[in-house]
Amino acid sequence: VLISDTLPILLTDLTVTSTLPLTPTGHAWAVGSLPPGAGGIITLTGHVSPALTSELTFTNTATISTPITDTQPANNTSFVVSEVNLPPVVDAGPDASARVGQPFVLSASFTDPGLDDMHTAEIAWGDGLTETIPGVTSLFTVTHVYMTTGVFTVTLWVTDSDGGQGTDSFSFLVFEPTSYVLYLPLLKNFFNESLSVVDVSPTRNNPLVSQQTMLKATYNLREIISDTVHSETFVVQSSLTGRLAGTYYYSWGDDTVSFVPDRPFEPGEIIQATLTTGIGSKTYGCDEVTLPCIIHPDFPTVWHFQVASAGGSGFMQPASPPSFGSGDSSDLGLGDLDLDGDWDAVVTKWNSPAEVWLNDGNQFTPHPVGPEFGTGPNVAVVLGDVDRDGDLDAVLAGPGAESVWLNDGVGNFSSHPASPTFGAGISRDVVLGDVDGDGFLDAVVANTNGEPETVWLNDGTGGFVPHPETPSFGHGASTSVALGDVDSDFDLDLVVANENGEPETMWVNDGEGNFALHPTTPVFGGGASQALALADLDLDGDLDAAVANTGDEAETVWLNDGNGMFSAHPTLPTFGAGNSIALAIGDLDGDHDLDVVVANAGNEPETVWLNDGQGGFAEAGVPPAFGAGSSTALALGDLDGDDDLDVVVANESGETVWTNEEMHVVSTSPAGNGSIVALNGSLTAHFDRPINPGTVHAGTFLVHGFLTGVYAGSFAFPANDTVVFTPNEPFKPGETLFVSLTAGIRSAAQNLPLSSYVWELRGEVLGGSGSFSPNPQAATIDFGNMSDFDLGDFDQDGDLDVVTQKNINAVEYTTLWVNDGLGNYSVNPAQDPLACEASCSFPNNNLGDMDNDGDLDILQTSYFDKRIWINDGNGVFSLIMLENLDAYSLLFAYSLQFGDLDGDGDLDIVAEDYGSLKIWFNDGTGNFPWPPVVIAVEAILPPRALHDFDQDGDLDILWLTQGPEIANIPVMMILKNNGSGDFRVEDVGFFSGAIAFLSSVAVGDLDLDADLDILLSQNLSSPPDQVWLNDGTGHFTLHPVIPGFREGEAHWVDYFHLLDLEGDGDLDSAVYMCAQPAYFTALWVNDGTGIFTSQPSLLDCLNDPSKFTLAYQSGDLDGDGDLDILWHYQIYQSFEFIYKVDIYLNE
Repeated sequence: VLISDTLPILLTDLTVTSTLPLTPTGHAWAVGSLPPGAGGIITLTGHVSPALTSELTFTNTATISTPITDTQPANNTSFVVSEVNLPPVVDAGPDASARVGQPFVLSASFTDPGLDDMHTAEIAWGDGLTETIPGVTSLFTVTHVYMTTGVFTVTLWVTDSDGGQGTDSFSFLVFEPTSYVLYLPLLKNFFNESLSVVDVSPTRNNPLVSQQTMLKATYNLREIISDTVHSETFVVQSSLTGRLAGTYYYSWGDDTVSFVPDRPFEPGEIIQATLTTGIGSKTYGCDEVTLPCIIHPDFPTVWHFQVASAGGSGFMQPASPPSFGSGDSSDLGLGDLDLDGDWDAVVTKWNSPAEVWLNDGNQFTPHPVGPEFGTGPNVAVVLGDVDRDGDLDAVLAGPGAESVWLNDGVGNFSSHPASPTFGAGISRDVVLGDVDGDGFLDAVVANTNGEPETVWLNDGTGGFVPHPETPSFGHGASTSVALGDVDSDFDLDLVVANENGEPETMWVNDGEGNFALHPTTPVFGGGASQALALADLDLDGDLDAAVANTGDEAETVWLNDGNGMFSAHPTLPTFGAGNSIALAIGDLDGDHDLDVVVANAGNEPETVWLNDGQGGFAEAGVPPAFGAGSSTALALGDLDGDDDLDVVVANESGETVWTNEEMHVVSTSPAGNGSIVALNGSLTAHFDRPINPGTVHAGTFLVHGFLTGVYAGSFAFPANDTVVFTPNEPFKPGETLFVSLTAGIRSAAQNLPLSSYVWELRGEVLGGSGSFSPNPQAATIDFGNMSDFDLGDFDQDGDLDVVTQKNINAVEYTTLWVNDGLGNYSVNPAQDPLACEASCSFPNNNLGDMDNDGDLDILQTSYFDKRIWINDGNGVFSLIMLENLDAYSLLFAYSLQFGDLDGDGDLDIVAEDYGSLKIWFNDGTGNFPWPPVVIAVEAILPPRALHDFDQDGDLDILWLTQGPEIANIPVMMILKNNGSGDFRVEDVGFFSGAIAFLSSVAVGDLDLDADLDILLSQNLSSPPDQVWLNDGTGHFTLHPVIPGFREGEAHWVDYFHLLDLEGDGDLDSAVYMCAQPAYFTALWVNDGTGIFTSQPSLLDCLNDPSKFTLAYQSGDLDGDGDLDILWHYQIYQSFEFIYKVDIYLNE
């Protein structure tokens, strides 16, 4: 019997055969057993089996008996069980490279079923040297230095206690620090060629990163070698889960490498990325990826950023249950310890082992298997993936050696098998970060009593060794230490907080983990400092500092100049005062800046301080304080899964849990999205609790009309939880309305802010037949040779004007044509044409009330600048230049959209850019501060892509991809908003099917069920148009009865208009198509359920083969309540194009 050396041994299907004569008398076999994990002899005692049944099958736990016996005496038989040793399976890692004389760290791993085996590793480096390492663990590292160039084969053998041996090998390239092509020996010096990172995305220190984000790094040289970009050279660490897995992208000949994580980021998560010197590029003019052709960076690149949270108020309410633990707590760390998607906790104790508490989504409970580890006393804990296995480990610090505890992936912690401890001192704090740029998390320990801070480098397995050159620095009464790139050179520097009146100290990193005092401003502050945190408090792209002080001293704010020079905040240098012991930083109120929570000792409550966006802090408008106890630490995380940041506080009497609370909208009238509102109608919102009527006004309840601007009106309160808005003037027929209820609306009792809510409506259309007659006055309108024009009530007289753009001698002139109310147009006499000499354009639908003053403004873009023409309400415009918006993102039609993405009542901008979308948030005045939020998706924005598809009260983004048909590949996706303008991709049911090339997309409530459906068209295939119905949650299925229309027509659809041309309440489809040699339109009429039938004759007036359509728009041009058409076209006459405008009035 052969078994492998696994645990336990199971003997199955064994057979005993009898050769003796038998008589029918009962007998039994007694089956022996073996101890687990070893071979040996099993003895069977009893009689042989019956003659008629010569074979018996049993397991090592079975008892065998029959009613037959033999005539012979009882006998014994036995058999041998022999172990078969399985050798280790070895992974030596990928091919690698390094410079001559540069230490190379081999990170190897192996698996072996023999759990009791000891293992020895032997390495042949290929340069004539070998190395033997006894007692290796399943993940280990070895360092080697090559002194000659060449390509070497590295072979690794791992041998177990039973002699089983596994092996693996890889190629290793060793090159000179200055490698040149042999026939161009002076190339590098001549071109000053050196590989380095010139840009990263997300930007370093960015606190507003989208949950749906890829990481990118751009180098100064093209032709990055793809084989050098992998998980050991582009390392991404998460504060929530440890080292992240994902996919690496690189296009040959490009200068950019990208990493797409396997999961979206989570609110409040901090991400650290390292680009090691192992990434390489080909030198200029080199054709082969060989020794003299590869250039590596001289220094690694390390940067970090924080993922944006959504919503919240900063008002903290006790969770249910409100507490856990027994007290005696000194520190805590939050992270997903068991990798189930929520934030768990490790709590250290003054006099007992550390505790592990798992979050089940509702409460914290002790770990069922390993509820505690280590021994006390411990002062601090930091979580991080120190052994690179994809989960969070723990490092504990206290008055003695630091200890390393490895996580098994489900939250069980065990002492590091080879290096369980490091250091020895009176430690107060410990932090983890990649200080030397090798992709491993190193440790820096802050010590008190005049002891220096110490630097410990990770060997890749979680074993820490002193830095070989600068193992320690500084000395003082240190209490806290923070890592971050404060001098903007892509490595992690250190700021140390000190007590006893000593100042904070600033230490700059040379890129290799050697720390020296800042050369010009080595110190700042000075007091009873207990905690320090680094974050971009004033949103200028660098790391500032917030310091918590005790002894009734105020907290202090220190702003960074970008070079690591800290100075007190110029207007609000301090906030708070008390026995502060700890602080944490995060966006608590969803306004895109970083707030502060302070923990206090001496039975003082914790306090919340909201940022004004410039690093100034004031007490939250909601109750700023919560809790009361002898607090020792606190941490932020989304504990309840609602995308805002909650708080866990460690106390001497037990931990407390506080959730971030808001008020909510529970229903609206008209209900849903895409519903019709009467032109003289009102809007109603119901809340989940009584509201404070004084907080409902024109600044908190806004109605954006895209033909009007923000509507003025009055508010009524028929119940204490209800508000009704009635506009001062009627809504316009067919107008899209976005209603924003902002966080400025507060509850009556607790002053809770509202969780912002946005919903979409359309103005009622009165009458119309879909048949049209021309207005002869239209011939006086001169749109010129540009196709850019749009409709809106610019002079606030209740009718629709036209803004056009015309090119004269390479200068674009924007002209406002005012309506007399009957559809007759003339140039606005009060406004000269707006001139732009920089190839300006305004894509259709780029009108909006950007400054919330009740009129329509114009966004205009060019290659060189971006500008908003601000309306004074009479159609007279003044210019505002936008300095913060990227050039390329805003160039082309449909590449940008307006919408209130963060629910604050103003119009933000989302723009399509290279491989991403960028969002600029409006400050309410028409200015868009830096930085934008970057969403890493290869996206094409269709017209009017911002809608609330999932009915949760915020605007989502529809985006699409185009290309050849591939089965089951989504052609459209929805980026779902979490309420604060942060998005994640969600597959909502669109698949390619027959879709080959998308040409147009339109959104509206096609089946009148108060949610938004989608009409899409493809070209040159059949069926060209498809109706996708929303189930109310943002998931879509093809129309069950007639999923498509225009069957068999092979025309290029340039644009859909969803219009109620008949005044029957449903949306018909006006299709603008190309059928060579002309463009033409056709009308498909909706029956109210999303089934469309053709009525092409209704728009025959537009289908003149001599007229080449440039664009058309619809609206109530003559004030009779139905939708008319404004048509811009060209005619080719006498060898030139003539540009004209027709107006068709709906009869």
